[in-house]
Amino acid sequence: IAVSEFKNLIGECINQVVYAKKRFILQRHNKDVAGLVSAEDARQLENISSWKGDDNVGKMYDNDREKLFELMVKSGAKNLTEFLYGCDLPAITKAINKNIKETRKLNKS
Repeated sequence: IAVSEFKNLIGECINQVVYAKKRFILQRHNKDVAGLVSAEDARQLENISSWKGDDNVGKMYDNDREKLFELMVKSGAKNLTEFLYGCDLPAITKAINKNIKETRKLNKS
């Protein structure tokens, strides 16, 4: 949605995010500049960003990157951002946290 259009529809967009679980990508001059997501999704994104620099996440990523790429291609997404935009972030976060814990247990053994 264009930023100029969003300004006129902000109340309606927020209601759609809160009640219909919709997400919006805001554009300026046909370029993505921001996103509007629920508070729950924003917290999940913060949690995901906290994984950066965790060696266990890197090892898990190395093992699963091909699977992730295959899923992305099957979904028809043009890039990872577009793929994740259409995903259930809480479910992804839960699965990744589980994999991180399992990887940490294996590394301690």
